[in-house]
Amino acid sequence: MTLISLLLSLNLLSVTPQAVLDGRAELYSRQYSEALSFFEAALKENPKNLEAVLGKIDALCYTKKNKEAFSFADAVYAPGTPEYKMIQIYKDLWDRKNKDAKTKLLALISEKPQFHIAHYHLGWVYFREKDLDQAIASLKKCIALEPDYAPALYLLGRCYSKKNDVNQVMKYYELYLNVVPPKGARYQHVKDYISKMKG
Repeated sequence: MTLISLLLSLNLLSVTPQAVLDGRAELYSRQYSEALSFFEAALKENPKNLEAVLGKIDALCYTKKNKEAFSFADAVYAPGTPEYKMIQIYKDLWDRKNKDAKTKLLALISEKPQFHIAHYHLGWVYFREKDLDQAIASLKKCIALEPDYAPALYLLGRCYSKKNDVNQVMKYYELYLNVVPPKGARYQHVKDYISKMKG
């Protein structure tokens, strides 16, 4: 039993969206079993938390358990719901079927324009395709809907980094640090970047 599992079993850790942020921090540090513990804790509190479902998929897929990941995820939402469609899109993203994912994301956003997670993933597809202007536009739509959405803030920083716009990188990286737990590899990378730029 890991320390995280023990603390969760003793109810010494909060099981809130913070658990999702903690799970992501562990995921970015390649601590997949710890990440999985946080995502499962969030799912215990709210079995339909899409961010926790996506996080659990990531933790399982990074350990080569793709079949288990999507078997679990397919059972969470009713077919035809936006969340179910997002899970199907996530399969495409894991399979690097960017064109299929983009087509489905555009359709999903047309159906549910306020779905910030869909805007984020569309931005991610554009980023993968090196279409930075479209990525930035999609990510800004995401944070207009959900200003503290950490993955979008981080990816905006990366987009602007590729455009060599240090001021915008700093802006989004500082916003990112304000919403994530102060731990993990990504947190440290962003903090180090900001320190270096501030000299």
